[in-house]
Amino acid sequence: MLIIMSYQINKAMIDVDKIYRTKWETLDNANAMVEPTTFCQLKCPKCYRGVNLLGHCPKHRDFNDLKKEIDSLVSMRNIETVTLGGGDPLLYPELLELISYCRKNKVKVRICTNAVALDRELLIQLKNVGTSEILIHLDKYQDRGDENEQFQLRENLCELFREFPEINLGFMTMIQEVKSDNLDRLASFYIENADIIRLVSFIFTKDINNVQVQNKVITEKLEELIDFLSKKYSCKPAAYFGKKINKKTPSWLIFVPIFSDKKTIGYVDSFIYGISSNLARFIKGKHWFLTNKNTIRPWKLFFGIFNQNTRMTLWRYIRESFLKNFSNRMHYQIITVNFGPDLTTDGWDLCDPCPDAMLYKGKLVPSCLLERIKKGEKITF
Repeated sequence: MLIIMSYQINKAMIDVDKIYRTKWETLDNANAMVEPTTFCQLKCPKCYRGVNLLGHCPKHRDFNDLKKEIDSLVSMRNIETVTLGGGDPLLYPELLELISYCRKNKVKVRICTNAVALDRELLIQLKNVGTSEILIHLDKYQDRGDENEQFQLRENLCELFREFPEINLGFMTMIQEVKSDNLDRLASFYIENADIIRLVSFIFTKDINNVQVQNKVITEKLEELIDFLSKKYSCKPAAYFGKKINKKTPSWLIFVPIFSDKKTIGYVDSFIYGISSNLARFIKGKHWFLTNKNTIRPWKLFFGIFNQNTRMTLWRYIRESFLKNFSNRMHYQIITVNFGPDLTTDGWDLCDPCPDAMLYKGKLVPSCLLERIKKGEKITF
C-alpha cells in the first residue's frame, strides 16, 4: 500500500505571508523542461527519470519531434527559457542544432548536466550556439570520487567557466542531512566563487518512483536547512513558489545574497525581488528567469535607495569593499531550495506553479513525476 505523507514548515521559521510569491502561472511561466535523451553515464540513486533502475532503456528522441515540442511550449506557456534535461543532454547527438533552434525562437537555453562529457572544446561550441546557462549536478551520492576530489572538480569547472563568462554557471546538489552532507564547506566554496557561480540549487532527495513508499521529508530537516542558509549567507528568503493544496507551504524557496570580495555584503529582499520581477514581466512580456551575468553595477542599487536593506547593502559595498580596492565588483547568487511534490489524501500536492513542466502526449505534466504518469497514474495541474 502506498504510504501518503505531507508536511508543513514551521510558520515561525518561514512566514510566507511576508515573502513575495512569484506570479508565474501554468500558462505564463518563465521555464519549461525538454528532455532530448535518457542516456546518462551515471546511475544516481533515486533518479526521478529511473536511469538507476533495472530495465531502463535509454534512447535519443527524434529531432523533429523536439522542434515541434519547443514550438508548442513557446506558444502555450509564454516561456523565456527551455531547460534541457534527461538523461544527460550533452550526450544527445543533435544538441547544438537543438540549442540553435531554441535561439531562433528567441528562447534562452539552460542545460542540466553531470558535466562528465563537458570539456573546453564542447564549451566553446555551446557558447557559439548561444547557451545561456549550464547547471551541473554534482554531489556525494554520485560515484565520482571522494569529497576532496569532488571539490577539486568544482574548482576546475569554475576556472573553466571563467574563460567563458557568456555562459552562467550553476551547481545542483541533492541533500539528505545538513551536517552529514557537509553543506558548510559547500556554501563556503560557493561564496568564494560567487564571481562565476550564479545559481546554487539544493534539492531534498525523494524516491519519487518508489510505488510502495513515498519518502517523507522531515519538517525539522527543512527548518534546519533554512536556518543554516539564513545564517551562512546572512540573508532572508526573497521569494517562493507555493503548492497546489497546502497553500502556505513553499515548494521552492529562493534566496538572493549579494557578495563582494568573497564575502556577503547584503541581499535582495522580498520587496525588491517582487518589484524587479513585476517590472521585468511588464517590460519584456515574459517572466524573468535568466540574466546574462550575475554582476551588479553599483548605480543600479540607487534605484532601490528608498529601501533600507538596499541602502545598507550599498553602504557595506562602499565601506568594506570598494574603498579597499576600486576593482572589487558586486555579484549576486540565486539559491533555491526545492522541496518537491508530496502525496496527500487529496492527491499530489504539486509545485504551484511548476517551473519544470514538460509536454507528454500534448499535455503539460510535472517532469519529476513523468515516470509515474507513463505507468498510468493520473497527475495533472
